[in-house]
Amino acid sequence: LLLMLYSEGLFSFDKRTGKVSKFCPAQIPPIDFSNSRINYLKMAPLKGGDILFFNWADKCYLYHRQSGAFEEFVSPVSETGTVEILNCFKTSNDYTLAVGRSSVYEFDNSTLSYTRIFKNSSPFISQCYSHDGNFWFSDEKGVGMVDLSTGKIERPLALSEIKNAMAVCADYSKKIWIAVSGGTVLCYDTISKTVRYYSESDGVEEQYFVRKRPCLSTEQGNVYIPGASGLMIISESGIMPDSQG
Repeated sequence: LLLMLYSEGLFSFDKRTGKVSKFCPAQIPPIDFSNSRINYLKMAPLKGGDILFFNWADKCYLYHRQSGAFEEFVSPVSETGTVEILNCFKTSNDYTLAVGRSSVYEFDNSTLSYTRIFKNSSPFISQCYSHDGNFWFSDEKGVGMVDLSTGKIERPLALSEIKNAMAVCADYSKKIWIAVSGGTVLCYDTISKTVRYYSESDGVEEQYFVRKRPCLSTEQGNVYIPGASGLMIISESGIMPDSQG
């Protein structure tokens, strides 16, 4: 298990022995763990224990666990000419999906090459991968959904209030949760095509939802959305801040 501690570094943890050791490979450039850019470092576990590292000192590497070797692979470049800051959102035995500023990339885990499979007209604010295989995102225009097999984009929610939505999260029951700063949460049911609003009377606190922060859904039906005032928890019993959870 790899653990990253802000300002401290990256550590390997042996779950069998409980031993913790510093993970600082000599084959690749050292990175400053006190720098804010360390927030961009992402790790994607692959079959056999190998790990993809995204945004390690503006480079990408494949770590071979058995040999301890690192293999560098080409990083995508954004339309601004800078190396893409990537966030992995799906891995399989054959490929890894990662999202950049306004593009979605598919990495071949064998060849370490990549293909841009979707390019949006404006930067993403928040994004998620639904369990039926679609990519959802928010931007300055609202909320969109992309079929990654075809690259076709749809905007099923023509609502002015969801422009620049701070958080988009898919749960396991094919619902999309959308958080808008100011204390409004919407739930879009992709099956019935209906929208339900949640507000303070439902347990939603008026707060600023934090953009580009990961949301989480669990198989038990819970959804977790970060905000400036704490973590909002959505469960079958209702909505609550983390102080009550």
